[in-house]
Amino acid sequence: MKNIFYSLLLICLVSSLSLAQETDQKLLPVKVNGKWGFINEIGKLIIESQFNAVSEFSEGLAEINVNNKWGYINMKGKVVIDPQFDITDRFSESLASIKIDDKWGYINTNGEIVIPPQFFSASSFHEGFAAISNGDLWGFIDRSGKVVITPIYYYVSYFEGGIASVEIRETLQGVKNSYIDKGGYIDNAGKSITGFSKNYSQISEGKIAAQKDKLYGYVDKTGKFLITPQFDEAKPFSEGFACVKIDFKWGYINNDGKVVIDPKFDAAGNFSDGLAQIKINGRIGFIDKSGKIVVNPLFIEARDFIDGRAQVVTETEFNGKKYTGWAMIDKTPKYLTPTLYPTMSYFSEGLAIVSTFDNPKKYGYLDVNGKIVIGWVDRAGNFNNGIAKIYIENKMGYIDKTGKYIWEPTE
Repeated sequence: MKNIFYSLLLICLVSSLSLAQETDQKLLPVKVNGKWGFINEIGKLIIESQFNAVSEFSEGLAEINVNNKWGYINMKGKVVIDPQFDITDRFSESLASIKIDDKWGYINTNGEIVIPPQFFSASSFHEGFAAISNGDLWGFIDRSGKVVITPIYYYVSYFEGGIASVEIRETLQGVKNSYIDKGGYIDNAGKSITGFSKNYSQISEGKIAAQKDKLYGYVDKTGKFLITPQFDEAKPFSEGFACVKIDFKWGYINNDGKVVIDPKFDAAGNFSDGLAQIKINGRIGFIDKSGKIVVNPLFIEARDFIDGRAQVVTETEFNGKKYTGWAMIDKTPKYLTPTLYPTMSYFSEGLAIVSTFDNPKKYGYLDVNGKIVIGWVDRAGNFNNGIAKIYIENKMGYIDKTGKYIWEPTE
C-alpha cells in the first residue's frame, strides 16, 4: 500500500512539474510564408505556421484565426476552442470576451458561453469584475454576467485593490456642445470614494487626492480624509512626499500633510530615485528631498531619475545648425550620451530604443552607459525577458540582448 502511495505521489509531482514547465514556457508568434506559428525562446519552431493571425498566450491559451473566425489553441498547438467567433480577447481569470453578431459576451476555457453576447463592448476580468458598455457609457458586471455597477461612466479602468478610476462627462450649462470631464474613484460596490473633479490622481502609498469644497486633500480607500482639504491641486504620493499647489505655486508635503518644501515652483513632479522634477521659467531641473536644486533647470523635457540616470531633452548647435533631442544624464549632472537623439524610448531591461539625426528612420539600442550596443533596424520593440521584436522592412524577427537573432526576420 505504501509503495502504491509513493508511486501515485511521484506521478502527481511529475505531472505538476510538467504542467508548470509548459505554463512557464514563453512562446513567441512568428510569420512564415504568410502564416503564423510560434517559436520558443531559443528560436525553435514549436507550433507550425498555419494560422491567418494569432495573439500571444495568456493563461496557457492563444487566439488563432482560421477562415476569418477566431478560436484558441493550447501551448502544444492543439485547437481547444474551435474558430467560431467574430472577435476574441485574451483569457483573464479563466474567462475571455468574445463577439458574435455585433454583441460581446464571455466564454470559459472549455469554450462554453457562460455570459451570453449582449454588450456593445466588453473588457477583461480583473478581481472578479469586467467593464462593459451599452454603447455610450461604461459599467461593470460580475462573473455571473450580472450588472453590478450601472453604466453611467464615460471612462472606467479595471479594478485594482478593490477600487477603479472612473470619469463622468458634464455638459456646460448654456454652452452648446461643450462639456467637462471629471474623474474619481469608486469601490467595487459602486460607491464613490473621492467624488469627481477635473484633476484627480491615482492611488499611491495608500492615499488618493480628493476634492471637497473646491480644495484638495487625501483620502484612504474607504473615502476617509487622512489629510484635510486645503490645497488648490494635489498629485500622488511618492517616496513619502506629494506635490501640492498653493496660490499658483507648487511645493511638497509629507505623509502628515505638513508642507516640507515651500511652494515656489511653476510645476513639479513626483519623487523618483530621491529626486523630483521642478519647472522654473519654462525649464526643467531636479530637486532633492530637502528642496535643494541639484540639477539646474535647463531642459525642455525630462523623465524621472531611475537607477541614477534620467533622460532629458536639450539643445545643441553643430556646424551652424541647432538640434533639439534626447540625452541621458546622471545626478552630478554629467552627460552620459555623446550626442543627442531625435527619439529615445524609456529603458526596458537596461536598453532604450533610439534613432539618429543622420538616419531618423532606423532604430538601435542604447545601454545605460550611453553606448549604442545594437543597431540598426526599421522598427524596434522593447526587450521582455531578454528578447525584443524587430522588423527589417516588413519582415519580423527576434533578437537577444547581444543583438543576435534568435529568429531571423520572416514574413
